[in-house]
Amino acid sequence: MCASINIIDDKALFSINLGTRPENVDKLVPQFPNFLTTEYASTFTEDELTKSVNMYLGRMMFRRLSSINQAYYLAHSYYFDGDIYADEEALNKLKEVKINDVKYVVGKYINVSNPVEVIIR
Repeated sequence: MCASINIIDDKALFSINLGTRPENVDKLVPQFPNFLTTEYASTFTEDELTKSVNMYLGRMMFRRLSSINQAYYLAHSYYFDGDIYADEEALNKLKEVKINDVKYVVGKYINVSNPVEVIIR
């Protein structure tokens, strides 16, 4: 499963990419609308946020163990941001996220409109 977000001005596009077997599609698709609700987001605690951030940072640090991957992230930062430290700075900023930041973003972006469902079999 892969989830991503693309933010442009005051709009956000959330996407979920889920590879599964065809017989699972009918069970999974009805669950997607519950992923992005303000009610779900308001149940987060500071401890859960810290745990989620640490899990994400752990995965990102694991990806950067090999010298090839380190070179990739440095080059990516330089090419897209003009600064080889942009990737590291983004990860450091993530450590500073607080529960009030999450609540603010939920209020700003979690307003589901025009959902699009694409199923490729």
